[in-house]
Amino acid sequence: MKYVIIRNDTDELYHHGVKGMKWGRRKAQYTSSTSSKFSTGHNKIASMLGNNGKKQVSDSYKRVQITKSNYKQAKKDFNKSYNNAYRYSQAHLIGQYTNKKKKEESDRKWGDTYDKAVALNKAQKTYKTAKKENKQKIKETYKNLNKQASTKDKIIYNNATRKKAAKYIVNNNMTVKEATAKSKKDAWRNTAVIMGAYGGLSVAALYKMNH
Repeated sequence: MKYVIIRNDTDELYHHGVKGMKWGRRKAQYTSSTSSKFSTGHNKIASMLGNNGKKQVSDSYKRVQITKSNYKQAKKDFNKSYNNAYRYSQAHLIGQYTNKKKKEESDRKWGDTYDKAVALNKAQKTYKTAKKENKQKIKETYKNLNKQASTKDKIIYNNATRKKAAKYIVNNNMTVKEATAKSKKDAWRNTAVIMGAYGGLSVAALYKMNH
């Protein structure tokens, strides 16, 4: 597609496209499925690493993300297989029972759908287990942080701040000191944002909204 801009005395803008072109549609660029999957996988791994390849997430949280990705892919595979088998059956309502080749093809397609359903159920259970285990670790860490928190911290910071710290410890491999400092910083930052948005509110009201 070529764009030509012509400026004249009337300040009019002209566009010369291609005859028969469809407005609002862009031709998709060719990318192989292999390169696409590699790129996606590379981005996911890169997001879990720092600038120097330093580990930023824990193994348990990484397992949650991987099993979640596998579950989504298994769901896509099942839907694709089911739709393929369903469309074939609809196209050969009688032939799939009377014609040997069509019957075999129909059985093959539905057999593949069954296999994909089994894989989907397995992937879903694995993801739920990983998620449950990670959640339990966060819960236990939070309980320990709550016990160790001073009376002063309990007054200034609410339970949500310590829950966030627990997530940082479990998911991001932070030390207790690092996670606590970051969660407190987040709490004050959120309070500052609210103060900027509602300058007329009292400090007590802001504290109540944020905590």
